[in-house]
Amino acid sequence: MADKSDHEEHVKFLLRGCNKYEQQYNSIRDYAYGGTHVYFFNLGNLVGPITVKRIFLWKGNVFNTGMFLPIYVLTQDRIMTYKYWGQHKDFFREFSNKIVKYDKSLICHSCGICDYNKSHNGNVLSNDKLLDTYGTYWLFSLSLPFNENNIFRGNIYIYVRQRHLTIFKIYHTYASIDTNGKYLDINLNFRNINLDNNIEKNLLTYLLVKRIIIERTGEDKCKISNNNFLIEYNNEKGGYYNKLDIKSRIILMILRSIYVTKLDNDDFLKICSFQEFKNIIEKFSKFIQKVNSSPIKMNIYIQSGNDIEEMFSFNYNDFKIRIFVVDNRNNIIFVHPELTSIAFENEQLYTLLVNNILKDEIKRKKLLNLFRDNTKNIVNKKEELIKIINDYNIEYKTITEIIQKLKRIYTSRLLNKV
Repeated sequence: MADKSDHEEHVKFLLRGCNKYEQQYNSIRDYAYGGTHVYFFNLGNLVGPITVKRIFLWKGNVFNTGMFLPIYVLTQDRIMTYKYWGQHKDFFREFSNKIVKYDKSLICHSCGICDYNKSHNGNVLSNDKLLDTYGTYWLFSLSLPFNENNIFRGNIYIYVRQRHLTIFKIYHTYASIDTNGKYLDINLNFRNINLDNNIEKNLLTYLLVKRIIIERTGEDKCKISNNNFLIEYNNEKGGYYNKLDIKSRIILMILRSIYVTKLDNDDFLKICSFQEFKNIIEKFSKFIQKVNSSPIKMNIYIQSGNDIEEMFSFNYNDFKIRIFVVDNRNNIIFVHPELTSIAFENEQLYTLLVNNILKDEIKRKKLLNLFRDNTKNIVNKKEELIKIINDYNIEYKTITEIIQKLKRIYTSRLLNKV
């Protein structure tokens, strides 16, 4: 049996004989970099303590007294699981709607667990603009529900017990609730779902949680159970979720759904053209209108790509931090949080990368493919990068850091695809 001090080894032990999930786990080995920035959100505040007890509270013995929190890891651009020990529970209970910057990178394992280490010194970043920025990134990590090709990709909250592994997949969806419940999936098809009797019926957008329990029943044998839950957010303590209006939530939900289903390896920050997005939004609006049979029209009209840029931009000092930009070909481009972290350390470099590179299709593709070009050594790549950003004063160390960030961004794309 696995060493009791190692949850990752115990996960592998529990998956042994579960051929489908064991293969999925093995296919994403070695993605261990967690970065230094984490956004803590309180699940109890988001959905309410009763819902947490009904859906998320585990039963039975926890493996090796580990405790598990869902967090948003900026480098991987997804919800993951933060493992810590019981003696620190009072400390982490206070971590709600906070950004913490560590002096060392977190170690995040293939199963989706990131380790807390007392040697990591973390500082809480209390700037409101930072909270708004990373709160938006967190909400953008929630797509419409889909059937996963690999449950260890995308958002994953997991906890490990002696004989059980429980995995939660968290999504954002539109739901129609009357006597029955229906939620919208990533293909804009409605799926039926059983409802909790007390669920609020007029919220339009909800969280959908898939719970997968893997139980080890014998040598190389396992039992799988699945449940789906439609969850309302907590109106009083919903944190950043409550800051955004319904229009903004739906736009983020649709953009994320496109982002995870389309991957251009040569242009991996491109989401889609503005026209494609506009067509999907119009289809969505008409579809919802028809389903609801309401005389009140849902207005999600977006006139231009600039509207999207401005809706999800934040003033910081004398410049703007943007979640999305629109390029010279009218494509919507995602400004990954790995790039946004540059803004708080080097405003000039951030502005160069976002305004001069990401907004130019040709320059952007050159930049994004630079780290994958095995024909060039680091000196050649530095010269090429200087040409792309047109800054001959850039330091060698900065060049190396940018190339490493590009590698991590591409990895996060692979970890978030359907």
